[in-house]
Amino acid sequence: MSVFLWLLVSRPDFEIGVLINSSNSSSVIFDFFWFFDSGVFINSSNSSSVIFDFFWFLVSCPDFKIGVLINSSNSSSVIFDFFWFLVSCPDFEIGVLINSSNSSSVIFDFFWFLVSCPDFEIGVLINSSNSSSVIFDFFWFLVSCPDFEIGVLINSSNSSSVIFDFFWFLVSCPDFEVGVLINLLSSSSVMSDFFWLLVSRPDFKIGVLATFSNSSSVISVLF
Repeated sequence: MSVFLWLLVSRPDFEIGVLINSSNSSSVIFDFFWFFDSGVFINSSNSSSVIFDFFWFLVSCPDFKIGVLINSSNSSSVIFDFFWFLVSCPDFEIGVLINSSNSSSVIFDFFWFLVSCPDFEIGVLINSSNSSSVIFDFFWFLVSCPDFEIGVLINSSNSSSVIFDFFWFLVSCPDFEVGVLINLLSSSSVMSDFFWLLVSRPDFKIGVLATFSNSSSVISVLF
């Protein structure tokens, strides 16, 4: 409680009052603070807006419950990395997902994947200049294409390395943008097939393409 009060006092632009009238606000606050110590964000310039967006998302999407992650051995590091990324990359705003009908399931699948695959760490992307746009495009794609579910990768032994390679490729090749696939009628099935291929064929690694000068155009043509 002292940590939370210190955050409120230090960041007056974060107002918990907006949550009072929400039917599930009390459970949201309980789950979040029981799980996470927000004190590490007090000194960050945009920490209050990050916390605000995440709380607003939790309140707006009651079917996403952060509480289910509490009992996972690596859940705290997953949440910590994700929040640290949000704080370090203020141009990525989770708030834009709130109005999407399937945004809560998208976030839920992504967090569940991170918790289930501890060898994939989103934290490694923080120092990349275009990491925030990469994550933004990927989330926007997942929200726009609900028939593509990242959850199907959770039970695959090499799924985490596949996602890691794909993100690393996107970060290394900023001229390739996954966002261009959103308007394609078959984009979600294309992504699903491509990920399924990567998972089914671990000997094919997209990561090796990242060092080639024309790798992004090659992948673009492939898609």
